[in-house]
Amino acid sequence: MKKRLTLMALLVSVSALAQQARVDVMAPDGKVLTPGTKSAGCGLSNPGWEKDEARKNARIYFASPRLKDEWQEVEFSFTPSMDGKVTFRVGGQWHNAKKGAKPSYAYVKEVDIVEGATLLNGTFEKKNADGDPANWSFNKKGATPPEFSEEDGATIVRMQYAGGITQKIDVTKDQMVKVKLLVKNGQLEAE
Repeated sequence: MKKRLTLMALLVSVSALAQQARVDVMAPDGKVLTPGTKSAGCGLSNPGWEKDEARKNARIYFASPRLKDEWQEVEFSFTPSMDGKVTFRVGGQWHNAKKGAKPSYAYVKEVDIVEGATLLNGTFEKKNADGDPANWSFNKKGATPPEFSEEDGATIVRMQYAGGITQKIDVTKDQMVKVKLLVKNGQLEAE
């Protein structure tokens, strides 16, 4: 029994270290997003848990490697099968709150599409009338809204999966879209 409890405590502490940044890209059902390249240690695929093939192929998700306490640049690419808009969502690692998992947080300092499309205000510096980053949408009144702060003169966003930020971007059929993010661990010791 003591060995089992020790093993469980070890697994809980290891999973607490597994903070990741996540990006979901979603096209209309029936369209196809093809995952491309990714930084070492990252995950990039169509969601295997999605049972409906039309929905599965119209979505990709990207997961960074375990985040460190220093900023790290990660990148990935994808190719759409259509002209039009896709939803680009940035957040922390998914967690299953129904099973008691605690949320994990990621800091994002910059999101940049360096090829194939345009993302607006990827450094979060331009503000709207409410003082929030312009061109991004998020749920301010939700249970887990993103937190915006300043670090070395730059705006950074601390968020978890449920409190992510989104932007609609225009894509072109068969034009690869290459994305870079600057991310770090957003978990505070008390969480």
